[in-house]
Amino acid sequence: MFKAILCTAILTLGLSLNAQAFDANDPRIQEITDAMTEQLSLSDAQADQIHQLNQQSFSQLSDLKAQGIDNRRQQFKALREIGEQRKSELKTILDDEQYQTYEATAKERRAKFKEYLQEKKAQQN
Repeated sequence: MFKAILCTAILTLGLSLNAQAFDANDPRIQEITDAMTEQLSLSDAQADQIHQLNQQSFSQLSDLKAQGIDNRRQQFKALREIGEQRKSELKTILDDEQYQTYEATAKERRAKFKEYLQEKKAQQN
């Protein structure tokens, strides 16, 4: 159940281009922070840093949406840059073990999302 919540929360962050404008009090930010805190056993200081990073990521995604990029390739490139920036920030916040756990979970999420997309495509055909 927890993994499902975490996957949903992180996917929500990654797919926020369809979300409304950025709100620093968006409950998804806290949900993601709470899930990461529990899964990665974050200290209070780390949880605060992760919360700020999540706010920053949501803000960047909101800004990207506001730009109204129609070209999927440009949109993907911009999303990738935001993701890479987030990843480098996470490396400075998390210790090695926490980061490895985060990466393993992210790999699982990507595989589940890819499976979801394949199922969705199969249903459309």
